[in-house]
Amino acid sequence: MTETPLISIIIPVYKNEFFLEKSLKSCVDQTYKNIEIIIISDGSYNNKLIEKIIHKTKDDRIIFLKNTKNEGVASTLNKGIEIIKGEYFTWLSHDDFFHIDKITLQFQELKRTNSFVSYTNFIQVNGYKTKFVKSINLNKFKNQLIGLTIKDNIHGCSLLISSEIFKKNNLKFDTRLTHVQDYDMWVKIIEKYKFTYLNKYLLYTNVHDFQNSKLFKKDASIEKKNFWSNVFLKLQRKQISKIKILLIIYYLTKRNCLYLSSLYKINNNRFNLVIYLLFFYFGYFTNLFISKIKNNA
Repeated sequence: MTETPLISIIIPVYKNEFFLEKSLKSCVDQTYKNIEIIIISDGSYNNKLIEKIIHKTKDDRIIFLKNTKNEGVASTLNKGIEIIKGEYFTWLSHDDFFHIDKITLQFQELKRTNSFVSYTNFIQVNGYKTKFVKSINLNKFKNQLIGLTIKDNIHGCSLLISSEIFKKNNLKFDTRLTHVQDYDMWVKIIEKYKFTYLNKYLLYTNVHDFQNSKLFKKDASIEKKNFWSNVFLKLQRKQISKIKILLIIYYLTKRNCLYLSSLYKINNNRFNLVIYLLFFYFGYFTNLFISKIKNNA
């Protein structure tokens, strides 16, 4: 492996193509220069605008592909991963953008820690307002899946991943999922490979009314709840300590990501069920309290 191996960036584009210009510039301007940028129009309405932005950028590291119809983020990422040539890869939503040193700093961290996956903090941009979001530090967890379940605030575009993980394990994003396809993948990866947290803000993510999480808020909520309830049952079968189970119940319920029926599926005696229910409703009422404060703000 060379000291500066090729690193691939995948940018899926669907609707609101005007965001792409800033997103693409943040990739082209990276201080790490040995990159390829794969832009995939996922059945986007305005391919002419995408082509115009690419032509204006004038960078021969850019590859442009088109889906004939909208296939979704999961399918588009799978197509991109199939053709990447980089030893590492990342992806970027076309309405977000990278810090200029993102790839350089994450690659250095992967080499320093001999890891396969790096992720960072991120900054939410909402018009003229910014919010600095500190991702959970999974370096502190012996069982990183527990940490990921307790607090799911890792942004997919903040990751830099060894391509070997996908090729060696034949991994693909689940195309049946539209809102948690990234976390579904992290759960698969984290059982075999260590995630390394880099405590830097290297991703800017736009908050706007066109995002799927807002346009399909109810569908996203149901999908998240189904997903994390299944992860909870999976963790419980691994016979982790009761204290950890209680913490997971509280934090999942606090995020409205756990079905009450899940507790009955793991109950082995009445006393345990009562304790589980106490933590469930503690999280439930905490969620209501936080929601009330936000609505009144």
